[in-house]
Amino acid sequence: MAPHPPGEDSARLRQRVSLWKIVGHLGWGAWFILVLFLIQNAVASRLENEPRAALLYWMLVFALVLGGGIVYLSRKTRLE
Repeated sequence: MAPHPPGEDSARLRQRVSLWKIVGHLGWGAWFILVLFLIQNAVASRLENEPRAALLYWMLVFALVLGGGIVYLSRKTRLE
């Protein structure tokens, strides 16, 4: 069996990497929209005098931001 030309494999790999970058950006976009949605709910709950619901929303926002920061830093150090 003849080996593949080296350019073909690297082009296929670049295409796969760019596809994962697009998926990654979509994931970060969904994460950002979810954080904004939860912040909006926390502020609205506080304005409607629902402190327990507001506290719950703020705790979810904190957990998502902390988790997003951990994922970002772990991916950043892995790629360097």
